[in-house]
Amino acid sequence: MGGKGKKGISQLAKRQERALKQAAQKQKKEVPKTAERKEKQSTAIISPQLIESVKSEIKNNPYLSPWLISSKYNITMGEAKRILQSLEREGFVKYAYKSSRNPIFVAS
Repeated sequence: MGGKGKKGISQLAKRQERALKQAAQKQKKEVPKTAERKEKQSTAIISPQLIESVKSEIKNNPYLSPWLISSKYNITMGEAKRILQSLEREGFVKYAYKSSRNPIFVAS
């Protein structure tokens, strides 16, 4: 009725060795972060012809989403989002559903 006994000395020693190894590995993995951060610049330049074709697309479709533009013009989703956001700032479209993943725009 005494319950389970204490762990043996060898078990305690093994546990301590594993803990020391893990601590050493964590120290190796930790890389000091640099104080300077480089700003990311977009390498893709959006052509004016593409923007004009998207503007004409606004007239033909009741709504636009980044997925529609990226699949039709074979560009990335990020570029499609940037195009739609710039058109929204210019006043050509407005948000119908604002979402960070897949916003939906309608003609304004």
